[in-house]
Amino acid sequence: MTQRFLSLDSLRGLAALTVMFGHYVNVLPAFYPPWQAGSTPLVHALSYSPLHLFWDGHAAVILFFVLSGFVLSLPFWQGRALPYGTFMIRRVARIWGPYIVVMALALALSALIRPQGAPELSAWFNLPWHDRSLKTIGEHALLIGPLTNDATLNPVIWSLRHELRMSLVFPLLMLPLLWGGRWGGPALLVLLTGLSYYGFHDNTWDTLRYAYLFVLGALLARFAPRLPLEWEALEKWQRVAVGVAALALYTLPWWWQGTVAPSANRSMLNDWAIALGAGLMMAVALGSPWAKRILHTAPLVWLGRISYSLYLWHAVVLLLVVHLLRGVLPLWVLLPGAAALSLLVAHTSERVLERPLIALGKRLGRQAPSPSAATSATD
Repeated sequence: MTQRFLSLDSLRGLAALTVMFGHYVNVLPAFYPPWQAGSTPLVHALSYSPLHLFWDGHAAVILFFVLSGFVLSLPFWQGRALPYGTFMIRRVARIWGPYIVVMALALALSALIRPQGAPELSAWFNLPWHDRSLKTIGEHALLIGPLTNDATLNPVIWSLRHELRMSLVFPLLMLPLLWGGRWGGPALLVLLTGLSYYGFHDNTWDTLRYAYLFVLGALLARFAPRLPLEWEALEKWQRVAVGVAALALYTLPWWWQGTVAPSANRSMLNDWAIALGAGLMMAVALGSPWAKRILHTAPLVWLGRISYSLYLWHAVVLLLVVHLLRGVLPLWVLLPGAAALSLLVAHTSERVLERPLIALGKRLGRQAPSPSAATSATD
C-alpha cells in the first residue's frame, strides 16, 4: 500500500489484532458460544456493548473484505492495471502461498500432539485438530468444502476462500464502476447487497454474502483523494457524529440485539450495518488528520505490515501453547503468552515467508501470458 493510504494498512493491523483477541476470548466458556447471558454481570456488560469492538472477529473480517476491494481497485482508478494472468499469479502467491505453509504445520502439530479433550474450556477450543482425514486435508489445501469444516485445522481459513474467489471475478466487477458512468458503481453495490440474501440462505452461494463488500471498498477508493477536503469542510460536531456512527454501526449486533441469536435474515442485516460502519471507519482513517497521526505511528504501521501473518498464525499458536501447557501454567498466563508469541511468529513469518512468496509471485507473473489489461488488477 502506498504511503498515502498507510492509515488503512494500520487499520488492517488493528482488525487482525481484534480477530486474535476474539479467538483467544473464545477459549473461555463464559464468552463462547456467543449470544448467551454470560456467567457474570461483567461478562455480560463487556459482551453486549460497543466494547465488543475489541474482540469482534467477524466484524474485522468484514472490514478486511472492504479493505481488499479498496486496494484491488486502486490500479484501475490509477490506470496501471496488470494483465489478469499476472494478477492471479500474484494473488495466489500472496494469499495461498503462506496459507498452505501454515496449514501444513498445523496438520503436523495436530498429528504430533493428538490433543485430548479439555472440558474446562469452550467447544470452540475443543473442535480443531482432531480430523486429519485425506478428504479434510484435500478440502483445506484447495479451500473448498463446507464452511462447517473450516475450523478443523485453523479456524481462520473460511475467509480466505472468499478472498480468492472474489479475486477471480474482481476485474469483472470493476467494469460497471469504470464504464457505467456516475451510477454504475452504486447500482452494482445495491444489486450485490440484495443478492447477499442468497448467500445467507444457501451455502452453495455463500460467497455472495460478501461480494458487495469488495465493491464498497472499490467505491471508497474512487473518492479517497477527496476525503481529506470533505473532512476539513465538516464542522466539529459533524466529525464527532461520523465517528460515533462508525462505532455504533460496526458494533450494532452486540449492543442492539443482546443475547438473542440472530436468524439468517438478521445476520444479513447485521452485516450490512457492520459494512457501513467499516466504510465510515475507513473514511475517517483517510480524511481525519488526527486519525492519520495515530495510525501512522510506528507500532501500528508494524502491526499493519504483519497483519496477514498474524491472521494466519495466531490460532495455531494458541492451540499449540494451550494444549501443551494447560496442565502446567494457568490460563491467565497462557493466553497473554500465546498472544505475545503470535506477534513474534507473525513478525518472523512476514519476513521469511510472505516477502519471498510475494517476490516469487512477481517473478512468475512476469512470465505469464499478457491478455488485454481490460480484465486485470493488482496484488
